[in-house]
Amino acid sequence: MIAATVAPQWQRIVRLAAGNVEPAFAPLSQLASAERRIAVRRWASAPVPAGVRRLRAAA
Repeated sequence: MIAATVAPQWQRIVRLAAGNVEPAFAPLSQLASAERRIAVRRWASAPVPAGVRRLRAAA
């Protein structure tokens, strides 16, 4: 049972034993930035209201 658990992670264990530090795992910050990208894309693709189009055309 122990061998089945350790075997797939042996490279990681050796790296950590050698003193190499793993990068921090921060899924929530990645999720937040992805949500912001999605919101910006939705905002950018939203149709422009007619009043704003008239103002832009007049300018």
